[in-house]
Amino acid sequence: MSPFSNAIQEADTEHEIFFLLVAHIEALRFCDQLRLLPWQTRDLPLAGSDDLKARIYGLQLRGRASDVDGGSRLVVEETIDVFRTALRRLAFLQADGGLAHRMPEQVMGTGDRRCFLPKALARQTDEECG
Repeated sequence: MSPFSNAIQEADTEHEIFFLLVAHIEALRFCDQLRLLPWQTRDLPLAGSDDLKARIYGLQLRGRASDVDGGSRLVVEETIDVFRTALRRLAFLQADGGLAHRMPEQVMGTGDRRCFLPKALARQTDEECG
C-alpha cells in the first residue's frame, strides 16, 4: 500500500479524502511527463465516487495495454490502489453516518486550488481563499 493509500485509509472525513486525492492527482500531473496515464486520470476537478470508478476503469484498461512497461504498470497499479482505497473509505464513512452525501464545494474545483486544505489549515489561509 502506498503512502497516499495509507493516509486515505486513516482519513476521518470526506474532505480529507478528497484533499489527499487532489494531492495525488497533482503529483501524477507533475510526474507523468511522458503521459503514460490516461488524461482522465490526471484531470481535475474530481466529481465524486462515480468519477473515481470511471478513473479506475480507465486505468484498468490502460494497465492491460500491450505498450505498458513494468515501471508504468506499477504507477497504474498504485493509482488504482489509491482510488480504490478512497472508494472503500468513503463507503465506510458514509455507512458510519459521518459524511454528507456530496462533496464539499471547494473540492469540486469551483475555486482556487490553494483552497483544497483541511479545515484546520484553511482557517490559516482564509485571506488567500477569499
